Amino acid sequence: MISGFERNIPGFDGRYSVIGDDRTEYNLQITNTELRDDDDFECQVQPAENNPPLKAKAHLTILAMGRPAANIKWFRNDEEITENVVYSVTPVDNDKRENAQSILTITPKYPDDNNVRFTFPPGEPVITGYQMDEAVAVNDTVAMTYKSGVDYAYNELIIVAQKSDNDAEYRCEAWNIVNAQTPFTIPPTKATITGTREAKAGEMLTLTCTTSNSNPAAVVTWIPQGVGGSDIRSRTEPSPDGGYVTISEIDITLSSTQTNAIYTCSATNNQIDPPSPPQITGYTEGEAIKAGEVLKMRCTALRGNPPATLQWKKGNDTLTDVTDLTAGNIPSLELAVLVKPDDNHAIYRCLASNRATETPLEALKQITVHFPPKFVNITSQPAEARSGHQLELTCVSGSSNPPAVITWIHNNQQLQGTSLGHTDAQYWGKASKNVLDFIPTSADHDTPYGCRATNLAIQESVHDAVTLNNASVVIIAGESRVINFTAIANPSHCTYQLKREGVIINAGDIESLTLDEGVLTISAIAKEDKGQFAIVAMNTEGMAAFDFSIDVQCAAVEGAAGDAATLRCVVSGHPMVLGMVTWKRDDFDMTRVLPSYENGVGLLVIETLEKTDSGAFTCIADNGVGTPAEQEIELTVKFTPEIDKSPEFHKAANNIHYENILLVKDVQKADYGMYGCIVTNERGDDRLSIFFENTTKPDAPYDLEFVNATHNSVTLRWKLAFKRGSPGGVQGALQGLSLGTEYELNVMAHNQLGNSDYAATPVIAKTSNGSDTTSHSNTIELYGPTKETHLYPATASDEARSYGTNDRYNEDDYSDDYKSYESVTELSERSSRPSSRGTGHKTPPPPPVRSSSKGAVENSVPPLPARNYDATDAMPRYVPPPGSSYNNVNVIQNPSYDGPSARTPTPQNQPTDPTDDMRGYLV
Repeated sequence: MISGFERNIPGFDGRYSVIGDDRTEYNLQITNTELRDDDDFECQVQPAENNPPLKAKAHLTILAMGRPAANIKWFRNDEEITENVVYSVTPVDNDKRENAQSILTITPKYPDDNNVRFTFPPGEPVITGYQMDEAVAVNDTVAMTYKSGVDYAYNELIIVAQKSDNDAEYRCEAWNIVNAQTPFTIPPTKATITGTREAKAGEMLTLTCTTSNSNPAAVVTWIPQGVGGSDIRSRTEPSPDGGYVTISEIDITLSSTQTNAIYTCSATNNQIDPPSPPQITGYTEGEAIKAGEVLKMRCTALRGNPPATLQWKKGNDTLTDVTDLTAGNIPSLELAVLVKPDDNHAIYRCLASNRATETPLEALKQITVHFPPKFVNITSQPAEARSGHQLELTCVSGSSNPPAVITWIHNNQQLQGTSLGHTDAQYWGKASKNVLDFIPTSADHDTPYGCRATNLAIQESVHDAVTLNNASVVIIAGESRVINFTAIANPSHCTYQLKREGVIINAGDIESLTLDEGVLTISAIAKEDKGQFAIVAMNTEGMAAFDFSIDVQCAAVEGAAGDAATLRCVVSGHPMVLGMVTWKRDDFDMTRVLPSYENGVGLLVIETLEKTDSGAFTCIADNGVGTPAEQEIELTVKFTPEIDKSPEFHKAANNIHYENILLVKDVQKADYGMYGCIVTNERGDDRLSIFFENTTKPDAPYDLEFVNATHNSVTLRWKLAFKRGSPGGVQGALQGLSLGTEYELNVMAHNQLGNSDYAATPVIAKTSNGSDTTSHSNTIELYGPTKETHLYPATASDEARSYGTNDRYNEDDYSDDYKSYESVTELSERSSRPSSRGTGHKTPPPPPVRSSSKGAVENSVPPLPARNYDATDAMPRYVPPPGSSYNNVNVIQNPSYDGPSARTPTPQNQPTDPTDDMRGYLV
C-alpha cells in the first residue's frame, strides 16, 4: 500500500488515518486492528537534492488467538512433563494464524490417580457359582455369576437344570467400544473343500467345506454342476480367534454314465447390522463461540456391520476438510471450523451409513456465534446543524450477536441517547439504533460527536464520528431570517458586536443585517452582503467570538439544451408602472429572449437553450422613484457531456497520467491495451477509447497550417497527435529564408526514442518580395531606417515589430488599430491614445488608416497596399496626396516616395540608407 502525501487514506474501512502536526508529524493511526494489518509499514521522506532517500520501516504484529502460535505445556500433579512430548506448529491456509499441536505419549495404568479416563477392553472374565465337573440334580437351581476384571462388568444367570443341560456349555461374553467390533462383525474370507477327488461308478464319496472364522457363523451352500448331491450335513464350531467356523459335508454317488462332476462351496455371512446413530462431541448446543475462534467437533458411529461411512455437512454443503480419527473398526471424523459471523445459527450435520441403512443416520449441532458489529452509520436531521436549533443524530450499528449497546461520546465524555431497540440483521444478528437529541451551540462548531457500538459479551466495539459544522448560513437573495446568537455567560448581561472580515459593522452599514442583543435579523438580503462574519459577546469577565459565514445564493432556474426556459422576477413598489422590469446580461445576445411584464411579474423566455447560455441574468426594476432594484437569477443549462476526441487524446503512455480520470501505477505489460473513458450525466453519456501502450517514438503531427510569412520567415501552426506525454498544439517560425521565395514546408516530432513521420500534408508558402505580405493574422509589417536616425521618438515602444489577433496580443487590446478602417481618423489622434494593456506592455507603432477597401481618398492618408485587390482596382500608394500634411510626430513623410520597390534588406532587416522610404503592408 502506498498512502502518498494525503492525510486521508482511502479504503481499509476508514480505519487508517494520518495524525500529528501538519508540517512535521505524519503518524499512522490504525483503529480496530485486524489480522490483515499484520505487515511491514514504511515511512518515506522526500530527500533534498543529491541526498539519499530517507526511509524507516516498522513491523506491526497483531496478537490474536493463534497469532503467534500457542505454547502448550503438559502437567501431572502440578509438575511439568517434558519427556515424550512432541510439539509442532502448522500454518492455517489463507490465514496469518498458526495451529499448535502437542502430543504426549504415556502408558496408562489402572487405576489412574489424575481423574484421566482411559478406554480399554474388558478384563479376563471369571465365572463363579458353578465348578467344572460338579454334579447337579435335575430341577436344581444353578446361579452363575460373570465378572470381568477390575472395575468389572457383572452379570448373573439363574437356571433350573434339566436333562438337556447334561454336558451343555454356557458361555458369557463381554465387550465395550474398544473390542466390540472385532469379535462380532467378522465376515468369512474363504471356504476350503476337502475329500476324495476320484471314485468308481456306483461308489459314494464325501466332500467337506470348511469356512474361515466369521461372526456370526457363515451359512454354507453347495452348488453342483452335474450330479445332484444328497445328505448334506452342517455344523458350527467355535474359532480360537473369537468367532465361528462352519463345516458342511455332502455325500455324492456317481453313475456309470458320469465321468466328472463339479461342486462349488459358497460361504456367506448374512448378518448385516446398521450402525448406532452417530454422536457429535466437542460442542454443546447453546454454547456461544466467539467469531475468530476455532471450533473442533468429532463425529463417531459405534457398532454396524460393515463399519459405517461418515460425512460432515454444513446445511446441504458437503465438507471435505476433515481429519480421519478412525480407531480399528470404529469410524471417527473430526471437523475444525474457523468460526465466522455467518456460522451463527448454522447447522452442522454428521451422517453415518452402511449397507444396512436405507437412509443415513444423522446427528446435528446448531452453532451459536457471538460477533461484534462491523460498522456504525451516523445520520443527522436536519443535514446541517444550526446553532440554537434542535438537532437529531441517529446511530445505527451493523449486525451483532448479542445486540450491541450504543453510547455517544463528545469531548471524551459519554452522552446518554435514546435507544430505539433492535431490528433483525445479517447472520441472525441484531442492528441497534440510538438517537441523540440536543440543541447545538456555537461551541459545538467543528467538534466531533462519536457513536460507539459495543458487544458486551465479547467486549469488542466499533465507532465512528461526525463533526458538526453549524457556522454557515445559506440563504437565497431577497430572503429574510432571524438567527439567535445569544451567548451563555455569567454575568448573563452581554454586549454584542457584529464584524465582517474583522471590521466592526455598525447599525446601517449593511441594510439587510441588524444585531440586537445577540439576535441577528436578516432582511431581504442582497448578494453583495455575503461574506465571513463574527459575533463578539462581551461581559465584565471577558469576551468570546463565534465565526460564521453568510452564503447568499441566487435564485436558480434549470433547463436542458434545446428546451425553453422562463426566468421569473416578482417586483413591488409604488407606483407600479408599465415596463418597469428590464433584463440584462453582458455576455448574452438579448435578441434571443422574449421579455414581458404584467401585474408586478417580469418574465424572460428563452425559447431554445444553448449549452453556452448558463450564467446569471439580472432583473432590473425601475418605477422612476429612487435607485432601480436589481436581482440576479442563475440559469443552468443541462446537456449531454462531451469528450474532446482529438487524436492527441486517443492514446496514453506509461510516463503520463490524467489526474482525476485513471492513474496506472507500477505499469506492467498486462496493463497495455484499450481503455474506455465514459462520461455521463442525467442528459446522456459520451465515450472515447484510449489505447495505452509502451513508450515509443511520437506519432506524426497533424492539422499543419500556414500562419504568416515575412520577407525572411514563415510561421506555421500544427497539432501533436501524441508525443508520449505531451499532447497539444505547437506554433513555430522558420527564420533566415530568402526574399520572395516559395517553399514547401513540413514538420515532424522527435523524442528520445526516435522521430515521427512527417505530417500528411505539407504547406506551400512564399516569403514576401517587397510588394506584398502573406499573412493570416492581420499582421502589419513595417520597414524603416535604423534607430540611430531616430525615425521614431524614444517612447515606450520604439521598435519595429509585428502584432496580430492570432499572435501575442488580443483584438480587444488594440481595437482601434485593427477593427475598422472605413472611417478616416487623424494619425495624431490615434498615436496619442495609450494602449489598453496598460503599463508594462510594448505598444506597436500606430498604422495609417484607410478610407475604404477600394482606395477612395478623402483628405487624409491614402490606403495601404493590401493583399487582395481585384484586377481592375488601382493599387494604392503609401504617399500623401499633394497638399496634404502630417500632424503625427511618429511618422516622417518621404516626399520622394514613389510606392514600394524591391530591395534587399540588410541582415538587420533595415534599409541601408537612413533616408530610405517607410513602407507598410496591412492584411
